[in-house]
Amino acid sequence: MHPGHHNPPSRSSLVRPASLAHAASFGALLGVLSLAGCSGSPPAPPKPATEPAIVPFADLGITPASASDASQDAPLYVPFGKPLITTSARLATAQRQAKLDDGRSIELIAHRVRIIPLAPTSASESVALRWLGGVARWTESDSGIDLVEARLPVDAFGHWLWSGERRVPVEWLSGEDDPLPRAAPDLLRRASDPFVRECLRLESVDPRLAWRAALLNVSITKPSPDAPPIPFATTPNLIESPRDAAVIDRLAQQFAALWRVALASLRRSDADLHRQVVDQLTLVLELDAPGGKRLVPAWPGPDRCGTLLDALLRDRNEPRRLAAAAREWLRTRPAACAWVADDAGILESSTSAPLVRIGVANLQAARTLVSARGVIDLAGPELTPLEPRSAAVLPVAPLLIAPPADGAPEQWGIDIRCGDWSAVLPAQRRHFPVLPPGRSIGELALDHSIEPWSRSQSLVPLANPLESRRELPALAGRVVRDAGPGGVGIGSGWSLYLEVERGTGERQTIRVWFGPFASPSAVVTAELPEITSIPESGEGTATVRLPGRGDAALIGARVVPSADRWTIRLPVPNSAIERPGRLRLAVEHLRGDARSTWPRAQFPWQTEPGRASLDLSTW
Repeated sequence: MHPGHHNPPSRSSLVRPASLAHAASFGALLGVLSLAGCSGSPPAPPKPATEPAIVPFADLGITPASASDASQDAPLYVPFGKPLITTSARLATAQRQAKLDDGRSIELIAHRVRIIPLAPTSASESVALRWLGGVARWTESDSGIDLVEARLPVDAFGHWLWSGERRVPVEWLSGEDDPLPRAAPDLLRRASDPFVRECLRLESVDPRLAWRAALLNVSITKPSPDAPPIPFATTPNLIESPRDAAVIDRLAQQFAALWRVALASLRRSDADLHRQVVDQLTLVLELDAPGGKRLVPAWPGPDRCGTLLDALLRDRNEPRRLAAAAREWLRTRPAACAWVADDAGILESSTSAPLVRIGVANLQAARTLVSARGVIDLAGPELTPLEPRSAAVLPVAPLLIAPPADGAPEQWGIDIRCGDWSAVLPAQRRHFPVLPPGRSIGELALDHSIEPWSRSQSLVPLANPLESRRELPALAGRVVRDAGPGGVGIGSGWSLYLEVERGTGERQTIRVWFGPFASPSAVVTAELPEITSIPESGEGTATVRLPGRGDAALIGARVVPSADRWTIRLPVPNSAIERPGRLRLAVEHLRGDARSTWPRAQFPWQTEPGRASLDLSTW
């Protein structure tokens, strides 16, 4: 069992072509505005016209084979009194006009929207964005996804809409005067937490998610109108009003109106299901953290919210089907989650065996019992009560069984139970032997974010799928016995060798933590400058900090760049070696705003990683 093993999802499911990634970012809008199914036969078009061939989703850079052929026949949902904003492929006409069935022309206003990851401007934003898993900022630009806006007259309600000779199915939504519901009282209280409010503020730049703050009764301050203007389009006629950033606000209002209709329909169908759904959409947890409790969002992201909205709108007039759709979506929500908080940062006092600590979160609205024990442990688990929407860290008794004499592999899994929910996570339960040619450092895991964490997963660093299909090369490392130059040992006689891809525009930092958790015996830091700020032969620096002392140069360290990577040699300080020849350590890699860690992922607000333990006496 390797301490860096996290059971991440397959990489093929995480790396997608750029065109499909753009569609995924825009997926909730397409899902809401392009649901399958429509009934009734259309009347004859008001005025026949010659139309150019329309390729579905062509403006999104998606081939027809990768999109549903039924998407063009799916209805557009139009809340009463709101403009209709959709992709240009749905309402594309040579005249840039649509018509109602009474012959009235509807002008189509072109907009081009760019969807880009939101970059943090402060430490608090960086932590919130990493926990949210990133936020997409929608802005009008001269490049991006083409949208059209039809500002329909109020008396258009109930009419057919035509794009040339093609009837565009429209479903008019009425009864949306009901306000968005409010979350449960305890969730409303938790929403006053500064970190929760910061997450809501950042999500508000995405029109698909701006409605969530209203459910938690949080008012979001809009950016100043004096913000930098949106650039003009390269072709003036391509965008009607390139400075009209309010189209993003209108798109957000359209989504909020759709949610009002969907949730109002569910409330009329089943009030209890309605409450459960709203609670999931606004879920905030209480976690243990250094210095006390911490409140963090655990709500679903845009894709899972879009799936629910699609289902509720589709079945809004069928109470039984609507309730079934809500139940099915609730079944997809995790009831609990678990993670390995630390493998070996703490040792059992009498045996010096690693004391694994497991985090368990109860995502349900009811109090339950939780437990964590090794799958091969003989003693029964200790049950601990856990309050609803809260989490705890449970220690696991050390492994007292002797290792197999024949060297057979052991089952080191930890069995976690939270009510009826259960999972088995791999964990380090012995000191890992270090044998020639050395002990490899496993894959580093990105900081926890809501979606993978709530499903008991960790992710390894990947390139931005919007920009490249290439994965970020993993940091490769190994702990080795090292005699040093000329055969003369340096320090402890052990070194950590690392290879890291050279950055082209961001500074990188490697930090190695030695010794117990919360009381490190040494912290070694290697700084890797930007490639543009150093000559080809330039080197980075490495320092060590010992308890009660400041930073000092690490004697014998080498941080050397080559054409495409950094080669790093970090001697292990003498003080880091524990009797009888044990080495506890963690490796932390900061690159731009991303952080990854071995042996376990950290929370974005966490300042020190858990440890792995190596047995150097086996060399």
